[in-house]
Amino acid sequence: MADFKIDARFLLCPLPVLKAQKKLKSMNAGDTLTVIGTSDDGIKEFEIFCSDKNIEIISSRKTQDTWHVILRITHP
Repeated sequence: MADFKIDARFLLCPLPVLKAQKKLKSMNAGDTLTVIGTSDDGIKEFEIFCSDKNIEIISSRKTQDTWHVILRITHP
């Protein structure tokens, strides 16, 4: 279970990433954030976003209607 959660369903990219980025700035190392969305390529957008930051994707999954990404801050 994640420490924090963002419901970004029905928001178009890049809004889910921008909402997550804002929340991640207030979080501590080790904290986790679940983002739920519906936009096309949402998981791919988070893979790109996290690739050069101190954020790792713990898990990602896609269902018929939504996707879920769980992020963790590795260090500040």
